[in-house]
Amino acid sequence: MSGKNRKIVMIVAVAVAALVLGGAYIWYSGNYAGRNRVTLSQTARADNEWRNVASSNGIVGDYLWSRTTELMIKNSSDGVMIPSTYMIEGRLTSEPAVSSEEYLLFDQALLLKNYVRRGDRFSAAALKDRVNEVLISEDQDDLSLCEWLDAYLEYYSSYGSKSDYNRIVEIAGMIFDSDGNMRQEQLSIASFIAGDYYSLADESGNTGVLSTIEQGNGEDPEESVERVTITGIRLAAIDLKLIRDLEDNGIIPEGTFDRYCEIAEGGRVSDGVPYYAYAFYYSSEGNIEYVSSFDVPAAVSTTESLLTLTHLTEVGRGDHDIYSNVKNLVINGMAYQDTYYIISRSMGGDEDLGVYAQIMQLALVSDDIDLYDRASARVGFRIATYSSSPALYMVYRAVDDRFVFDARENLTVSLSVN
Repeated sequence: MSGKNRKIVMIVAVAVAALVLGGAYIWYSGNYAGRNRVTLSQTARADNEWRNVASSNGIVGDYLWSRTTELMIKNSSDGVMIPSTYMIEGRLTSEPAVSSEEYLLFDQALLLKNYVRRGDRFSAAALKDRVNEVLISEDQDDLSLCEWLDAYLEYYSSYGSKSDYNRIVEIAGMIFDSDGNMRQEQLSIASFIAGDYYSLADESGNTGVLSTIEQGNGEDPEESVERVTITGIRLAAIDLKLIRDLEDNGIIPEGTFDRYCEIAEGGRVSDGVPYYAYAFYYSSEGNIEYVSSFDVPAAVSTTESLLTLTHLTEVGRGDHDIYSNVKNLVINGMAYQDTYYIISRSMGGDEDLGVYAQIMQLALVSDDIDLYDRASARVGFRIATYSSSPALYMVYRAVDDRFVFDARENLTVSLSVN
């Protein structure tokens, strides 16, 4: 090549490099330069001591995580989002593997948090874009939108662009108005038919009023149950750590955090009932009224109560008695059933298997390694151990001799050991 040609090639190369660098600069300036900085609350994370405790109970975080993503995401029709459940193939050829193909926003939020905390930027960005495209809308419930927003803030603090910040503000606007009031939802709750068995409130508004249930009128109680709709807010949807972060970063008004702390703290059913109510609504006079029951009349959902307790504990406002009640149940090896009956002051219903993963999270934010140990032991009973299983190290549930894997449970356990 002649000197003249070499000079031409060099000039072209320099020009191309300048164009590439210029384009990169323009792209960076448009997406990242001058972006809003956010300050987030510290998140409780498991260190080696806690991971060793989980491992001693059969939970190996890295294996559980890799199997969960390999089995549930790669075998789904979407390929980016995670389906709510996955059933592995059975012993018979007529029992193939089945993905639910149901993509819940809450599950995607847990998945995004896992990606961010594991430093998987590419997967996190792909999931974030996919969810924002197909799932985010005002039709989503408050609990799911808050969980996604909490995960999205984590993503933004590590990798986010200006457009991500704008999207975060937009989603926050779906949940909170300009005064910081949370959006109210139509909530369906179970109630005894007026005059039958048990009334949730008497005329003066006092809860827990006995009706004809003690007299026994010979009717089937289930036939006297109806569902009623109220306009209100689930206490479990009040994510106080998220609210504080949004307020601290000027996305929602000052004072919102204190207001909702007071509302959540006031939701304890009574001095004698160590659980939080299901929801609250505003009376015609503007007063806050709590609704204790959800799926079962005159009873409390222990799962909903646990979520409320976790949100309060994350900001140092959890009720000591309610926390102690949860801990005593787990430490003493009792089944954590999904219902607490207000009249008899006792638990009942089915055991809520997924709750132990949530209790691991509660133990982390409470810095209670003893509770963490016992909760992880309860999870460890259902860790897949067959070496040939495609779900080895995942948490399973046995359903009619088939093995089902729940995304929310496995992702929550993964967060609890990472």
